[in-house]
Amino acid sequence: MNMNCNIAGDLLPLYVDGACSPDSRKALEEHLSGCPACRERLDRMRKADITPMEDSKSTPPKLKSYAKKIRWRRFALGIGIVLLFILALVSALVSALALEDMNRLANPTVYDVEEGTVNLSAGSMTTMAQEVERMLFYTNYECIQVTVEAEEDFAGEVTLWHDGQPIQFLHVDSGSNTGTFTGLTAGFRYEVHCEGLEGAVVTVSDGRVVNFWQSVKNVLETLL
Repeated sequence: MNMNCNIAGDLLPLYVDGACSPDSRKALEEHLSGCPACRERLDRMRKADITPMEDSKSTPPKLKSYAKKIRWRRFALGIGIVLLFILALVSALVSALALEDMNRLANPTVYDVEEGTVNLSAGSMTTMAQEVERMLFYTNYECIQVTVEAEEDFAGEVTLWHDGQPIQFLHVDSGSNTGTFTGLTAGFRYEVHCEGLEGAVVTVSDGRVVNFWQSVKNVLETLL
């Protein structure tokens, strides 16, 4: 029978798969013998049918590589989740310790001290510069902070004394009127002497700073 290219095109997949009826096969082969276009189409279909078989050997390595990437990504994701969990626990611990440190700073223990000694743990002391050196000071915070104020510009020296000897020195002036003596102990009593600050008002405190980030710093320094 006569067959056009459209019908031949519909039969070609069945022909390649060997699913044509004998009559259709015979008619298609007769058409192919006289139709170069359909023969070329048949050749392309046969090559396309062979190509996957030839490429099948390369498929497993690609699949293995892809599976390896998937496993690595899952592993990295798992490690990331664990690290985030640990970081969250550490952050929670540091935050809790920082809040505890802030509470300790805001509510210091006030110990009894001998009469005539200013207990800076109970609060600051404000007096004139010429009067401050007559006082003894106690701190259980390891610090004594001195702030100087005057109506006019000033510049002078503030000295911390212990047992009749100067042990630390500070320079204060109108532009930098606060200084802190550090590394002190609750076992000593201290004196504060002022030079060149006549008429100025001096406030002495233990320099406590109630601040979350400062408490975080204190906690990290303790842990590390």
